[in-house]
Amino acid sequence: MVDELSNWGRWGADDQVGAINLITPKKRRQAAKLVRKGISVSLARDVETEPAADNPNPFQHTMLSDGQNLHAQWCSDNYSVSYHGFVRSHIDSLCHYVHRQTLYNGFSSKTARELKRWDFLLTVAPLPVNGGTGSPLNPIATF
Repeated sequence: MVDELSNWGRWGADDQVGAINLITPKKRRQAAKLVRKGISVSLARDVETEPAADNPNPFQHTMLSDGQNLHAQWCSDNYSVSYHGFVRSHIDSLCHYVHRQTLYNGFSSKTARELKRWDFLLTVAPLPVNGGTGSPLNPIATF
């Protein structure tokens, strides 16, 4: 079934976004025409900060600098999130699916490990959508 339903190679050997290629400027314009009331709908949810059976690694927020130093110019903090599990939702990258030691579009999982390069295929980088903002928080938003 994997081979039958695969999109590998559909958008060329160098493709890293898969079916997101279907979200063209024309398709976005079509979707925009469907808007009637312009209501915003939040997809946000409270983060789970306490360990639990389904959340052994909860969200953590640590202030690194709180601005209280006499010469402080800014505050800074660190966020730690373990995305995989049953508590959080996220856009997963295409390289998280492995079939016969091969990642999306035929990229070798062995090569990725040897190069320590897991940033390809959306893992770290924002979605490279033509005309998009490129924001890692809202990678496919366009204006």
